[in-house]
Amino acid sequence: MITEVDRRVWREIRHRHIVSLTRAYRKGLVDEGIIPLIEEINNYSEECVTTSSCYGRIVLISFRYIGDKSLSSFYRKWHEPVDKDILWREIIGYKGRHPLWLLLQSTIIHVKCRTLDKAIELRNLGLEAGYKYSKILSISNRGFTTEISGTERLNLPVKKENKTLINEEFMEYFSEIMNEMFERIEIKKNRLIEILKNKNLKIRKN
Repeated sequence: MITEVDRRVWREIRHRHIVSLTRAYRKGLVDEGIIPLIEEINNYSEECVTTSSCYGRIVLISFRYIGDKSLSSFYRKWHEPVDKDILWREIIGYKGRHPLWLLLQSTIIHVKCRTLDKAIELRNLGLEAGYKYSKILSISNRGFTTEISGTERLNLPVKKENKTLINEEFMEYFSEIMNEMFERIEIKKNRLIEILKNKNLKIRKN
């Protein structure tokens, strides 16, 4: 089994991802909340580079068939807590043909690593920080991808055939869940940043 990528090839791969990330920064395509963690991961080791990320989000999405994302369509999405009145207004205002779902999703970051050992190391650091769904996502001759992901999830049907399936009282409760979720997201982010900094400091001292 492949356990590492040639260093020369890796330098080219990493450079391309850094250039792509820099362009995404300039275009405002990177969630502000996740930037400090992205930068810490990319500074952690020359053998790691982030390839995609999402801080955490609240999504209104329509599905023609449940579970088939190829036939889904984003209606609205936010990368921070949303005022309950705004969310309720968007749900009421939806007039699409297909059922509308409310999704609440955790942080997810994909990190490509030069070696399998580094990918496993990063996965373990993610677990230590509380990202319980962290795993090795893929292995190839272009690198080893670690997915760092938390457990915060909520999938809820909210509208079908122009009939709203929830009420404003639920929006009050959901607002509390949203705030709690983003508090946990921020805590885990800061915890992983601290873990990476401390580990890097120990490596440099040795």
